[in-house]
Amino acid sequence: MKQRVEVGRVYVDSGQLMICDPCYINGATGWNPDDDFEDIRRYKDKTPGRVGVYQFGKDFGNYEFRLFEEYPHTPNECIKEGAWERIPNPENHNFSYAGACSQTNSKKGHGLLHFTGATHIPDGEGCAAVSETNHGDGCFPVYVHYKEGENRPWKMEVIFG
Repeated sequence: MKQRVEVGRVYVDSGQLMICDPCYINGATGWNPDDDFEDIRRYKDKTPGRVGVYQFGKDFGNYEFRLFEEYPHTPNECIKEGAWERIPNPENHNFSYAGACSQTNSKKGHGLLHFTGATHIPDGEGCAAVSETNHGDGCFPVYVHYKEGENRPWKMEVIFG
């Protein structure tokens, strides 16, 4: 028996992928469709003499256009030069699309989701693991690995690049 077998390919349209036991999706502690994702990206202006917080989608809709006529830089330039600092959003670990986005948009780019309604989950445990992909959207190969002489998978691998 081969030790590494390609299962197939998975499509990704949100730049992230989730691994979970399918029984959790419709169970009592299942997926929360009412936890709406809101794309909030806020930046604090650290330029001396300027005090401001700017939010994508509210104060500007494109990172390549200047905010104001008198403002000499685009948001991308302000971020690159260090004049703007990203204000982190509160972390969401809910078993939902919003929770997945919160974890994959974090500095780590991955994290765990918790059961709906759970009040305490030990560190390092969750009902799903999520990760951003290396290049955003795409179709990625999935492999299972077998230990020598065994016929049940012991590892799953997804190649994001």
